[in-house]
Amino acid sequence: MDGAENWLSLPRPQWSHHEIAIWGGASEDDLAIANGYLEVAENAARHWITHGPNDFLPIPIL
Repeated sequence: MDGAENWLSLPRPQWSHHEIAIWGGASEDDLAIANGYLEVAENAARHWITHGPNDFLPIPIL
């Protein structure tokens, strides 16, 4: 499977207006970015718990 096929198989957003990614803007401050990192770390940690240890994940999670 090449890169294009990987992108096309991603799950679709729940609402069609969420298909548009907007970077910056009035609502994107340091706290919003920090919360995004926290959510990604939590998802990675849950993946580790579900699928077993992965030596590449501890530093990005932290």
